[in-house]
Amino acid sequence: MIGRRLSLLAALLASLCVPGRAESSLQGRADSSLQLLIDFEDPENPARDATGNYVTSSVALGTAAADDPKRGAHSGDFNGVDTSIPIDTPLQWPAEVTFAVWFQEDADAAQESSTSIFTFYQTVMNHYDHIGLQKSGNNDQYYFEMYDGGSTKKRWYFDTQPGVWNFFCVSIQADKTWTLFHNGNLQVLSNQLAMDTSLTYTASKVGMHAGFFANGHFHGKIDELAIFNRALSAAEISELYANGLDGPPPGPRAGFQYKQRVTKVTTTMSMPLTVEEFTVDAQREYKETVAAVVGVHADQVTIVSVTAQ
Repeated sequence: MIGRRLSLLAALLASLCVPGRAESSLQGRADSSLQLLIDFEDPENPARDATGNYVTSSVALGTAAADDPKRGAHSGDFNGVDTSIPIDTPLQWPAEVTFAVWFQEDADAAQESSTSIFTFYQTVMNHYDHIGLQKSGNNDQYYFEMYDGGSTKKRWYFDTQPGVWNFFCVSIQADKTWTLFHNGNLQVLSNQLAMDTSLTYTASKVGMHAGFFANGHFHGKIDELAIFNRALSAAEISELYANGLDGPPPGPRAGFQYKQRVTKVTTTMSMPLTVEEFTVDAQREYKETVAAVVGVHADQVTIVSVTAQ
């Protein structure tokens, strides 16, 4: 009986007051090929997957105003000591995938001897089967690295300079062709490695290594980490570098599902349900119904007050 009554809530949720929910002009547009986006427009919850759900716990991370509108309004500010973004949701990649990111080393602070922009590990103890953008030693060369699950790995190096924004992108095709791009330098390499769609990456971080030693903290700014579920063409990569995720209209970000975190919900129930009938099971079903309509997880909904009629 309770379930039947609560199923009627969907028709009543238009009257919900949802404080704390930031609206986005990008909601409701067509889907794009973005699988994961970390853009720091919501500083406390910067990472979302393709359905708009959060894939990281809240993080205490500073932000800086973006100095180029093509990267949105904010970038993540990493202090090189104890700031990073853990991605809580296990990740699986399709047969073809593209990784793109902007980053800038702090010109006035030294990096750790081994620094990471992002790393995706199967487990924190498994050195193999990982994908990462990082550097080793006190030099200005970063490299994209990918393992095949054993000792075979492929790397691509590029030079950087502290205080200068870098745009890196790699497009990985099923035939083991990599299209790599850094600040206007485009290279196409064959006979690299292909994605293994059977792997699940459970230890992933942005701004430091995801491995067991918990080091490699990055000091500087990271922005617009975007992972696509297809291999972007050289022309599309160049377009990302020139105009960012927003252009030319509609741009890849326009199709991304922006569902914002709901912290509490207040509503008046206009149905024959007594307070006594609002049991724990009934509350859970109520939260699930609200979550399905609003577009969040049920554990993100808090019932503040209920008035039964």
